[in-house]
Amino acid sequence: MAHIYTVNQTGECKLHDYLGFAVIGSGYDLAFPELTKFPYFPLIIGWQDALIRVYDAKKVAERMGGVGQQTNLVVLNINIDEKTKVRTPVVWMPGEDTFNVLDRGIERLKKTEVETMRSVHEELKESLAKAKAQAKPEATTATQQSPKTDSVLQSEKVGSPEEPTKT
Repeated sequence: MAHIYTVNQTGECKLHDYLGFAVIGSGYDLAFPELTKFPYFPLIIGWQDALIRVYDAKKVAERMGGVGQQTNLVVLNINIDEKTKVRTPVVWMPGEDTFNVLDRGIERLKKTEVETMRSVHEELKESLAKAKAQAKPEATTATQQSPKTDSVLQSEKVGSPEEPTKT
């Protein structure tokens, strides 16, 4: 069985089998969250999904200093003949056409993500407005309020994401 290790500058080894992947380099801080944004099960998702995720994480990591725009990818896979069960290793290096497909696909994914965020933002805004309209007025006396009501009123005084409190 294969294992995934990283070795840091001091020579310390770390096992990453529990994730199914590892991230190294100066773009680590940006690439890792992109790779962990969605569940990853190496035996369930196909290598194509993994390729899209890795390429997307690399493109995001380019925002960090020291991560260049040039990308080299190598896909290592195994083909299994259904009849003979013979395993044949496959090594593939994507070309310009593949990178163009990946760039267009990731652009569509990002656009969908932004559109979804806007939609959820509007739903959240409506929900907050509805909750605020249903809240009890602050004129109630402290002796009539439960601890839960106090915390609701306190949070309204602090402000909501739509109306940040100025300090």
